[in-house]
Amino acid sequence: MIRALRTTAMAIALAGCASSQDSGPSAPPIRVEVTEYPTCLVMNFGIAPNDALAGAIMVHDASIEGLEVRLNSGETIDIMEQRFFWEKDGGELLVRLGRVPRGATKVSLKGTYQALDSKGVPIGAPQSVPSELDVSIREPLKYTLNAALSAHQNDDALWLEIDAALQRPLHVSGIPSAKIDRLRLEGPSGEIEPLSTQVFEPTASGGKIRVKIPEIASGSRIKLRGWWMPLRADGTPCCGEQAIPGFVDVATKDVASEPSLP
Repeated sequence: MIRALRTTAMAIALAGCASSQDSGPSAPPIRVEVTEYPTCLVMNFGIAPNDALAGAIMVHDASIEGLEVRLNSGETIDIMEQRFFWEKDGGELLVRLGRVPRGATKVSLKGTYQALDSKGVPIGAPQSVPSELDVSIREPLKYTLNAALSAHQNDDALWLEIDAALQRPLHVSGIPSAKIDRLRLEGPSGEIEPLSTQVFEPTASGGKIRVKIPEIASGSRIKLRGWWMPLRADGTPCCGEQAIPGFVDVATKDVASEPSLP
């Protein structure tokens, strides 16, 4: 009887603690987005905007313990990587998934999310991630494009390079291939005909496309038109398309200098 009373008293005490904790500041709501990379899908976990807590939430780190992702069939999707990316207004936790079938529309989630502030103090209590996520609604892949010229070593020509840098590169999740659709070049004398086909080269931050063009005098401007399109490993387009930079100027360093006489 005494043991039963003690058990009841303990249960009441625990209930009181839970009630006290619940009456404290609640954990800020989680925002989850899905981004399609050419090699995988990525889940972006962040803190949803909250007017009541505006200016008070600044996530400096986050993690998800016990994360599990499953298809409707029950098949488990591999978690390839969790990485937190800092931004000036608070960062996001990116989770890179293993192979997700293209026809999949929803996945079920399980895990406990915890965000930390700049001092490593938890922001709110640990909370469960959303139980279900629609992976058919995907954010566009964010990257910037830059155009540059360099002299060709063997003849009077220039290399035009259109370089793509992913905003948040993930391990082995960059751009395996890409193409520029409807590429057109125009110089001071009119349209420029490329001397070579497009060649894609992967880089640590994304990838670049190189095209050889005739040499043009220093100080000239080349107008560019076309649409950059990332490709999957099988060569199919993905992640939308983006207009390439509008022009690139020819600098002195870009023009190959004649060899000096002995």
